[in-house]
Amino acid sequence: MREKMKKQKGIKLWLMLFACILCVAGFSGNTCYSNAAENTATVGETQFDIQATFGFDNTARVGKSMIANVTVTNNGEDFNGLIQILIPITDGHNVMYESNISVAAGETKNISMPMYVNAYTGKLVVNLTDEKENVVAKKRVKVHLITPSSDKAAKLVAVLTDNKDVLGYWENDNTTVFYLSEKDMPEQEEGLQPLDFIIIDDFDTQNLNKKQYEALKDWVNKGGNLVIGTGANVSRTLGIFEDNFLTGSFGKASKDGIVDFTVDDASLFTDEKNGISMQQVEKNLGAVFVFSTDLGVDYANWKKEGAALQTMVYNHMVSGEDTSDDSSYFYYQNYGLDITDKGNLPSLRKYAVVLFIYVVVVSWILYFVLRKKDKLEWTWGLVPALALIFALIIYGMGAATRITAPFITYARIIEWTGEGEQTGKGTTRMAITSPYNEKYSVAVPKGVTAYASMSGEGDYYFEDDTNFNDYKMSFRQNGDQQIITLNNLGAFETGSIQTNDTVSMKGSYEAEVTCDNYEFKGTFTNKTGKEIRNAVFMSDGRIYQLGTIKDGETVKISDKCNNLITFSKDLFTMMNYGDSELAKIFGLENNGYHNGGTLEEKRYEGTVGYYIAQSAIQSFMQGKVIGIL
Repeated sequence: MREKMKKQKGIKLWLMLFACILCVAGFSGNTCYSNAAENTATVGETQFDIQATFGFDNTARVGKSMIANVTVTNNGEDFNGLIQILIPITDGHNVMYESNISVAAGETKNISMPMYVNAYTGKLVVNLTDEKENVVAKKRVKVHLITPSSDKAAKLVAVLTDNKDVLGYWENDNTTVFYLSEKDMPEQEEGLQPLDFIIIDDFDTQNLNKKQYEALKDWVNKGGNLVIGTGANVSRTLGIFEDNFLTGSFGKASKDGIVDFTVDDASLFTDEKNGISMQQVEKNLGAVFVFSTDLGVDYANWKKEGAALQTMVYNHMVSGEDTSDDSSYFYYQNYGLDITDKGNLPSLRKYAVVLFIYVVVVSWILYFVLRKKDKLEWTWGLVPALALIFALIIYGMGAATRITAPFITYARIIEWTGEGEQTGKGTTRMAITSPYNEKYSVAVPKGVTAYASMSGEGDYYFEDDTNFNDYKMSFRQNGDQQIITLNNLGAFETGSIQTNDTVSMKGSYEAEVTCDNYEFKGTFTNKTGKEIRNAVFMSDGRIYQLGTIKDGETVKISDKCNNLITFSKDLFTMMNYGDSELAKIFGLENNGYHNGGTLEEKRYEGTVGYYIAQSAIQSFMQGKVIGIL
């Protein structure tokens, strides 16, 4: 009877200890809550009149940036608050872009904000909030989105002209034309991204300000097609091109409106049947087309002369950044941005030692000690107690390696438009991971603008169910400083961000490369002021491994390994799924993304993958050198 009571007492003790273990470990997951302000108006909505337009006439492209223009008229007292624009993203969540606004009584204020379009729903919400973020006025806006999959043939064209009546032949079922003035021209390259063409004809380009001109050049370099008509208006249309972006010799127009000119580094194309000549000069991923005549055509001749001008441009246009494949485009948003850090992983050796000690203590030492003292019934309580102690030891070892602050990884691309250029364009893809379901804020470097690049198809088929009272990330612009807030991200959930900025280096590079019988010869000289590692030269479907190039060193391409490949848009995807030979070509013997690897290896693989995915044709067919600075 005594043995039975001891056994029952041991079972009760074991159950109590087991309950303690459950209390320590816990069953509950991450609690998801909303930090969004309640929609309680503190000022009557009749006080404000809100007008909002997005992109060009509320038309934008998925996978590109756009500019939001919000106009607020205050019919009441002085007001200070925020403009908030919520865009749906994947799984019904939202990203919010916001900016401070101060509107005096009777004043009308315009706010322009660049943002990235990664949603597949065209329903957006604009909130005007007070300083406590209570919504005082709201406006819903529908935006027509051009998607890569459903509107591949759709073209968006912006025209700068003082005489739009003679350029209507550009409009057709597959092309939408927007006529702009110098007031409508965006001052940021992001505002031009949705466009396939920009046409300048019978327009004084010197009316554009410096920011607009820089945005235009950036847009061309990133894949835009700029079409310029000259003729009698040659001095007006080319007036702003006074730097090295577009150089050459230009004469005056003859009586028949033809200009004799030469554009440096350009290719000449003629249509003798229609008496048309055009010179095309490539600019990084884009191109500039300069015609010898004015592009204006009388309505009666649209079908013949207008069609001939269009055909000449369409036959030589560049494709720019390749985003026609939805899955690959969105896939590379987060590619290579992993939260694991090889230098901060738990030690398997330490865990093995703890496990060995636990087994020895519980199975041998505890048994022999209790047997010797004739206290074997204590096993019911001591074994769970030791299990709890060792569990706490293991938990403590693991807690030391858990991230407790927002964890940021990034892949950064710096591109030069040509040799000798000391200023390049920087594009950074970042992933910010929340350690807990809490609210975090991160400051972006001054002068740099960040955008959400969270992937997914949003709620395209369920846009009526979108909840606009919550958001995942917000981007607040305050002067030249931007603040990113992570909101409602679950523990270890990642928010993806991209930034664009200008990078100045101490030097550049020099290249003297020729192609002889499909073999490349010549040299590449590194003058960047930094060592270049894992360098490769790619052109016409061939990849040459250049290896490590020290600052000031010149390498001969003909001395390097030539790997002939068959071009494919999915080339880098093949590497991810085990093409070890291709991985070695890029200096990724371990194929870091799938086999662990260091953060630097992941950044390099992510950078190369993104670059090839975005400009695959240009990367492999034009001469490009890629490496790590």
